[in-house]
Amino acid sequence: RIGTICSVLQDLDLRDIKPPAPVKEFIQVPIDSKRLREFIRKTMLEFKPKMPSMIASQEPIIVPQIEIREIEVPKIIEKIVVQKVEVEKIVTQEVVKIVEVKVPFEKIVEKIVYQGKTEYIKQEVRIQDPIIVAHQLYFGHGSEQNYNKAFNKYLECHNQGIPEAALCLGRMYEEGKGVERDLWKAYEYYKQAAQSELPDGYYRLGELIENYPRNIPEQLSEKERGEQIIRLFKAAAHLDHSEAQTELGFIYEKGLYGQKQDITQAVEYYKTAAENKNARALNNLGVIYESHLVPEKYPGHNLELAFQSFKQSAAMGNAAAMTNLGEMYEEGRGVPLDLKLAIKYFEQAAEKGDTSAKYYVAYHKLNSASSAHDQQVFETSADLFREVVHKDKDHSQAYFYLAFLHERGYGVDIDLTTAERYYLKALSCSKPYPRAFAKLADLYYYGRSYKGRADVQPDIQKAIHFYEKGLQLNDAECFNDLGVIYEEGLEVRQDVNKAHEYYIKSAEQDFTEAQVNLARLYLTGGVVVDGSENKAKELLLKAVNKGSKEARKLLDTIQYKNCLLYTSDAADDLLCVDLGGRRIIKKKK
Repeated sequence: RIGTICSVLQDLDLRDIKPPAPVKEFIQVPIDSKRLREFIRKTMLEFKPKMPSMIASQEPIIVPQIEIREIEVPKIIEKIVVQKVEVEKIVTQEVVKIVEVKVPFEKIVEKIVYQGKTEYIKQEVRIQDPIIVAHQLYFGHGSEQNYNKAFNKYLECHNQGIPEAALCLGRMYEEGKGVERDLWKAYEYYKQAAQSELPDGYYRLGELIENYPRNIPEQLSEKERGEQIIRLFKAAAHLDHSEAQTELGFIYEKGLYGQKQDITQAVEYYKTAAENKNARALNNLGVIYESHLVPEKYPGHNLELAFQSFKQSAAMGNAAAMTNLGEMYEEGRGVPLDLKLAIKYFEQAAEKGDTSAKYYVAYHKLNSASSAHDQQVFETSADLFREVVHKDKDHSQAYFYLAFLHERGYGVDIDLTTAERYYLKALSCSKPYPRAFAKLADLYYYGRSYKGRADVQPDIQKAIHFYEKGLQLNDAECFNDLGVIYEEGLEVRQDVNKAHEYYIKSAEQDFTEAQVNLARLYLTGGVVVDGSENKAKELLLKAVNKGSKEARKLLDTIQYKNCLLYTSDAADDLLCVDLGGRRIIKKKK
């Protein structure tokens, strides 16, 4: 009888437990009984708590009286697993109380309170919670993944009143897994989860309203929508939901939904989310530190704090943080310049699918292939650029380099029509890539043909149009090439002063060709300024230090019969020589 009274009761659902029946019987045990000592030892071993050594010792135990209460509870199968045992023992005037408890995810925990300390013992659970079974079917953990069965199981749990099931059903309707996609139903289930005060219920409902304003039952004005999104995110953030905290940080950082931009508030939300191990919040913190938007309380530590935030985020697997670390090492910004380490971070982020990282990897492969003219590496670079524009159709730089590869036939067949199309795409993006103006203008200026096929017809006026567009973005190459056109008077009225002005603006950006052209203009007397020869020598020295062969020649022979006009490409193959990929056109004095 003693053994049955003290057995552990398992497989119970607290929701179905009725009040305990009245005490049936008390067992009186004589004091100092050897049988009592053995009973207590066996009872303690049965529950397997971690008790003080005195229980296992042979010291006499003074127990004035023991009272054991038997509780009758119905056995429930296929319900939430709960163990409930109440046993009180008076041992040397200390009370040991074993209570139990609701158990998540295949584990049961006995909570033992003894002498003011709390300890836990884990045991395997034989009967699973139905919501856990649904999770296993959804994620394919411990069983074969089956969205249809998972949906039915979640529905069963929802009918039993389990709040978490509403959240899971909303997710399945939003993603269209195991059921036809239905954002209205997703909204209703998320709303139920939010009403049950589930943090993820608040957050997912807010996300749904934010991402699909026209696909929810409620028709909200822009102001009402913003207020509701912020209210839901704040409710989730108050319950320590790190993603909601991160979203609020972003809202205040950018000043969204009618909120004034508040970097201090944004930093506080990001820091709270970072304390909750949110990798995205750490990366966003790093971006703020790096861009010097932090308030006065963080002076002088922006780059150091940015580096530490990116590093922590990257260690947690955040691809954007890896890309940001790569950029810092690539530019030597706040850290020693280390191109090898930068490429390593870019490659790690690219493997995780980060679009910006794929662009950087493609760009560096293009550079490394140029010196060895490795067609296989060029081909890999072209494939990566294609992946970038497939995912981000507004990536002007990736379009530019795809055009360049098709124009030169690096890793792909020469296709000038495709090159023209990609240059135009690079210029139609929200942030046009300035170099594309000069390259496209060059195509139109000279015209291009391949294997006897005139892919692009010469069109000087169209070329001038794109050169002038490039001036609006302060592109050095456009300034230089337009200077050549005005100096020569090619389909425009010749204007050496305007050419001089354009050469200066290009040379100020350290553009080698403009430095050579400007020096030649001074040496030939095309433009007369004080100290012309000295200025010319100074410009030529800068160009020589960057490897310009033509600058070297001009510097060696200030007295010459023919001036060389250095332009961005050859107007006529018969009148030019190739100097390291650029062309020099001869012009009589």
